[in-house]
Amino acid sequence: MIDSGEFILLFHSSQTKFLIEYKPNIEFNCHKGQVILPTNLEFGQKLISNKGYVFYILPPTLKDRAMKVKRSHTIVYPKEAPRIIYELGILPGKKVAEIGTGSGAFTMILAETVGKEGKVVSIDISELSHKTAKANISRLGSKGLLENIEFILCETVDDLHNLENQNIPFTNYFDAVFVDIPTPWEVVPLVNKILKKGYRSGFLSPTVEQVAKTYEALEQNNFINLDCFEILERNMKIKTGQSRPVDRMIAHTAYIYFASSSI
Repeated sequence: MIDSGEFILLFHSSQTKFLIEYKPNIEFNCHKGQVILPTNLEFGQKLISNKGYVFYILPPTLKDRAMKVKRSHTIVYPKEAPRIIYELGILPGKKVAEIGTGSGAFTMILAETVGKEGKVVSIDISELSHKTAKANISRLGSKGLLENIEFILCETVDDLHNLENQNIPFTNYFDAVFVDIPTPWEVVPLVNKILKKGYRSGFLSPTVEQVAKTYEALEQNNFINLDCFEILERNMKIKTGQSRPVDRMIAHTAYIYFASSSI
């Protein structure tokens, strides 16, 4: 049975689905009609709206939850997020630094990935970003997930470079570092300092100019194994005898690029 207060996905179709907090006997209204969520609700259960539309009760995926954060900034989208995790080798128990908290969607993904034995340190110069991220993760993340995350607020980029003076063993400390800020080239020396030698760092930027400036900084700081690409996502419409790509696709959202530190 689904507990009261647990998030569920009320699914009608890929275009019509809703992430909601379950309360017994709550009435949910949308353009497909009204759906009453009964007591003793189970995942996989089918419900019918008062307009006759069929809905299913599904457990929300991490993607479902991350896409529903309240946004103060653009988030890392589903087509990039798993590739970043893959490229950086982020696994349970790893220690990961994130420079640029944003709305906390990717912070939540990182924390869910490293698990209770791992650690995420999320660094930003915006108090609003940290406040938004904490609220989003508290609402949408697994129980106790915030305990896995340390938020560090820096007033300026210069303050970022003084992090090693705090009582945290930052030098050669992290298994991976991910950067998502407008001027990533400015923090490359910091990334070089806090990342374990030989390990991988990742960056996300929407423009080629940002990538080029960051590449130059990476090379000046002895990073190697540089790799940059974008991911284009095109869905398929599957119907017997008529299968084809859909008319629209998710094209450019950002460039993601990676580099390994060296001695």
